Amino acid sequence: ITALEQLKGFDSEQAKRYQRNIQSAVTHVHNFVDDLQHVDRPVRFEDFDLDTLLEPLVEEYRLLAMQKHISLRVHNAHRVFHTDAILLQRIARNLLSNAIRYTNPGGRVIMGLRRAKGQFWLMVYDNGVGMSPEQMQACFEVFSRFGDITRVPEGMGIGLFSVKRIAQQMNLPVRLLSRLHHGTAIGVGLIPVAEP
Repeated sequence: ITALEQLKGFDSEQAKRYQRNIQSAVTHVHNFVDDLQHVDRPVRFEDFDLDTLLEPLVEEYRLLAMQKHISLRVHNAHRVFHTDAILLQRIARNLLSNAIRYTNPGGRVIMGLRRAKGQFWLMVYDNGVGMSPEQMQACFEVFSRFGDITRVPEGMGIGLFSVKRIAQQMNLPVRLLSRLHHGTAIGVGLIPVAEP
């Protein structure tokens, strides 16, 4: 008997919840396989306009943020970088996904380009649950998940692991700042194309 056939025995609210759980499981398995494929994908560097590269991704996550009543803001970079578009999009996807997942309704998530000591950083900021120093040390390990799993059930704990691995493939630094109950700032360094 299939899972969908079992829905006949539930009331409408139970059936909807069951369908959401099935869809969520399918989505996470797909994302898990996709992450694993990207972790060992060959790097192909080209020049890309960062805003053009990230725009479709941001629009995709804007709806999810709205559903959770989270403010998602993006500051345009107006710069070209030498990067692998597919791998950088995967990093940004995982960073946005984590930020929205661990931010409470009414919170905010911001993606933007920052420059510090000559290094450009693509950063994602949130005012969500944050991490303790111990959690920060372990967050890049595979299958690491923190906080109340019943409140934040999504995900398999591979998102930040793949961020770290992909960044290493691209020889890009990763920056992480977090404070428990106050939010997280995380991002990767980028290689800019010299301005004429």
